[in-house]
Amino acid sequence: MGAVAMYIILGEAIDWSDPEFDGYVLTNDDAGTKLLLRRFFGIIGVISFVLAFTWLRSLAYLERALQRVSRRNQREPDAPTAAAALQASHIARIASLESIATFGLVLYFLGGERVDLYGFCAAAMIGLLLTWPRAADGTMLSA
Repeated sequence: MGAVAMYIILGEAIDWSDPEFDGYVLTNDDAGTKLLLRRFFGIIGVISFVLAFTWLRSLAYLERALQRVSRRNQREPDAPTAAAALQASHIARIASLESIATFGLVLYFLGGERVDLYGFCAAAMIGLLLTWPRAADGTMLSA
């Protein structure tokens, strides 16, 4: 979530340093291109969001991660191997959700519209909050 907050701070710093900022590449005359890019990144963002809560959270994905870690260590799965597989799965989910905020930052750099930055960052933050480890879900290991 810190990275998403940094993206927002970076966007605000750019806007503060140059109040006339309207993007580095696309101008207001390129409204069709802005809309096309917004839709393209939006579709990829929705796919990333869905993958984070379906396939990357599935038991099949965890089993494959566990098998990869076991093969790499050349031994049968044990508690540390299972913890490493769970950690790898969680990192993949977080990375897929954080990429949504990156799409918003890229769109902001290209077109200069804050709605892109804040909209994509808000979607990423919601996803990250929904993946927060909780003891009740069994996704947080107790000490």
